[in-house]
Amino acid sequence: METLILILRWTVFLLYFLSFLFYIRYFQKQTKSLARPASFLLLAGILLQTLVIVFQWRLEGHFPVLSVGEASFTWMWLFGVLYFVLEIRLREQAFGIFIVGLMTTFVLIANVFPLHHGPMPPYFQDDWVQVHVLIMLFSYSGLTIGFIASFMYLSLLKELREKNLKYFYSRLPALELLDRLSLESIYIGFIFLTVGIFIALSLASKYLTHVWYLDSKILSVFVTWLIYAMYLSVRWFLNWHPRKSAYISIVGFGWIVISFMIFSTFISSVHAY
Repeated sequence: METLILILRWTVFLLYFLSFLFYIRYFQKQTKSLARPASFLLLAGILLQTLVIVFQWRLEGHFPVLSVGEASFTWMWLFGVLYFVLEIRLREQAFGIFIVGLMTTFVLIANVFPLHHGPMPPYFQDDWVQVHVLIMLFSYSGLTIGFIASFMYLSLLKELREKNLKYFYSRLPALELLDRLSLESIYIGFIFLTVGIFIALSLASKYLTHVWYLDSKILSVFVTWLIYAMYLSVRWFLNWHPRKSAYISIVGFGWIVISFMIFSTFISSVHAY
């Protein structure tokens, strides 16, 4: 069964990689005939990834998030679903090169990490623990889209300020749309992050030791919350220019990657994802 799961996971990676190649060509040529296969391959990858996750869920009796590899794989599934809905709603595919590129990279990383082996931890039999994990992964999806929109905003703004209207100017949406996408995505991600932390705090004393709050992974999540709280504060109360706040979004995403990949894998004694 594990061999079949691995084959399917690598097939998902292949579909995303092929989709990414079409998004690259579409971004370069701006030809609708390239956009259609890009979206079709992305949808095929999302559907197959859904099948893999359901298959693992039924096989193991829990959502596949018990290792960094499984959590990353599930995170990119949620991220892909959120983006695909966004692409349909906005009818804008310029984001695809960045988002599908990121999905391809993280699915590759997820496939390199080993699958979870061994019994399920006792605390994971609590449905609220699994809900907490899924809410946190969904929050990361929103924050990641916010990061990508911020990166695109800065790239386009750089061309406009230098009056070098070439690569990004003719391919990206307007600055106002990119800024609104970034702000709304981060706002949604922050709400889910706050709810996920609240659920974790209500469960911590039940399943973790009395020094759980000193765990590096838990502390890093609070740092993530503070970074994005600062982002929203400077936008709402200090009326910062979107350019300045975009840098906070980029720093926040960098911290999420460090927290998700390094603290969970090598340092944390509480979290395995």
